[in-house]
Amino acid sequence: MPAKIALTGFVIVTLFFITVAVINYFILLSVAHDFNTECRLVLLSMEKNGGLTNLMKTELSNKLYNKGFISVTVNGTSSASFGEQLTLSVVGIYKYKKTISFLQSADYYQTMTYNKTSVSRKVIN
Repeated sequence: MPAKIALTGFVIVTLFFITVAVINYFILLSVAHDFNTECRLVLLSMEKNGGLTNLMKTELSNKLYNKGFISVTVNGTSSASFGEQLTLSVVGIYKYKKTISFLQSADYYQTMTYNKTSVSRKVIN
């Protein structure tokens, strides 16, 4: 009977740590998805407006800072006429805590990059 209790306790603790590891993994995937989505929205705005404005840079940086990024660098084509190529390059560093052992966690830094090229479009309603 005592062996059954010890085994049950071990299984519960092991499942707890596996659950924490999976949650940490999916949080990082969620942040990467949010990063790509925000950058894609800016690229679509660039296509419509013909380039990257300072306001768009500032808004993207602020959105990413609010999501937990500690460093964001945004570069892109500032002006392009209809049919020309637009590029958007964003580099962000995300800081997060990761469990490394029993009741210990450490800070990790994940660098995320977004480099895409598109064509400036003329929107006709």
